[in-house]
Amino acid sequence: MISYGDLGRQLRGQPSGRMVGRWMAGCPDDLPWWRVVNRLGELPVAKRGPHLAIEQRTQLEAEGVEFDSDRVRREFFLSLLDP
Repeated sequence: MISYGDLGRQLRGQPSGRMVGRWMAGCPDDLPWWRVVNRLGELPVAKRGPHLAIEQRTQLEAEGVEFDSDRVRREFFLSLLDP
């Protein structure tokens, strides 16, 4: 799991999380798009369609990711700052 902003900070030019979200909206189907969430652990893909949020949550839960209500639990986020 990674947030849009954390992913952006790993790219050349460090685009904003919003820009990463726009790019992710057009990504190929075989890219694991469901592993990217907002900084709060929410699934903003629901704005594009509720069925996408259901698909994303289903994929994440199948991978063992746990939720607190509608947010991914913080311990499942990739920490890019840890060695």
